[in-house]
Amino acid sequence: MKHLLFAALIPTIALAQKPPAGCPLLTAAEIKAVTGMTVGAPHETDMQLPNGKGQMTGCMWQVGEKGMANVSVMRAAGSQEEREKGLAALRQVYAALKAKGWTVAESKIGDKLCSTATPPAAESDHSPAMAGCFAVGKGFVYSVSVVGPRFKTPPEKVKALADNVVKRLP
Repeated sequence: MKHLLFAALIPTIALAQKPPAGCPLLTAAEIKAVTGMTVGAPHETDMQLPNGKGQMTGCMWQVGEKGMANVSVMRAAGSQEEREKGLAALRQVYAALKAKGWTVAESKIGDKLCSTATPPAAESDHSPAMAGCFAVGKGFVYSVSVVGPRFKTPPEKVKALADNVVKRLP
């Protein structure tokens, strides 16, 4: 689900320069402080974006037994119009989840757009809940998310992780 949400923010034109490696942008200790759970080893998740839109770098950590924390980074689009198109696509994803009975909330916390998505009770064992934040800083668009069954990580805590990411961007 995280890649689907982040893909919604991919602009029509992205700079081709590779963003920084994802794993050095957060630490297991920071993730544990936010989630209160054990955190596994980091795993790079770099990928080439479709249609020549550049490259996204990232990192995933296992959280608890069935959860995950993720950071993703790519070069930001140049224009506000392109960013608005990306946000509109993101909100379409949220609308589709709501149509399936999910509870989705979005809020602006400081300079970050944060959201939560919780599946209906009947799906909570096999569909992960998510809290995540997106932001633009230092020429990059980046996201941090925490997902897992029955996760209740508040977006304010995920925002704290996103604040750590931007401090480490070049």
